[in-house]
Amino acid sequence: MPPRTINDIFKGFSEGNLGGFIPVIVAIGMVTLLAGVVGFISAGDNEEKRSQGQKVMTFGIVVLFVMISYWGFVGFFTHSFFGVNPSIPNYLPPPSDRQ
Repeated sequence: MPPRTINDIFKGFSEGNLGGFIPVIVAIGMVTLLAGVVGFISAGDNEEKRSQGQKVMTFGIVVLFVMISYWGFVGFFTHSFFGVNPSIPNYLPPPSDRQ
């Protein structure tokens, strides 16, 4: 069923279309950050490798900041201007199904 109003478009954008994509990008940013930390620590006294590890850590932090800020901005925008309450994706089963 195609969206009928602008509220439907923003609701689908914030909850459906990118709901599973944003956590994947955040996970990639976290893995990148941790890879930079490992590279920085394992470099020892080698300044060139420490510099490379520092650049990878900086890139990971930037990716995390941008994606989490984007997620927050979309939530704020859709809630403030269109009255849509976007939810954070919950990948766990309901409490009654857990054992």
